[in-house]
Amino acid sequence: QYRLSSGAYQVRAVVQRSGGTTSTSWYTITNAAHPVEIAWQSASSAAFSLYVDGALKQTLSSLNTSAYTLDSVRLGPSSISSKSSGTEYFDAFVSTRTTLIGP
Repeated sequence: QYRLSSGAYQVRAVVQRSGGTTSTSWYTITNAAHPVEIAWQSASSAAFSLYVDGALKQTLSSLNTSAYTLDSVRLGPSSISSKSSGTEYFDAFVSTRTTLIGP
């Protein structure tokens, strides 16, 4: 997820798990290009990690995600107000089932 909060650009990741969803903390980024990466494998005690600019920001652990798989990715704004405007750029999207991609 992406938001503008009190003038600061921020990102976080959300993961579906048994019993609902859980999120990482919000992390402030600048108004520039930033590689954002998520590392996760479905398991009964999974870890879910968020990387920004190649640096690990947070790992959520002991998540029961065994009932879930990744079958689609949505890029772009969601749940925005009618007062929102602007442009969101995606220079590239890469998905892999193996190792981290890196910045």
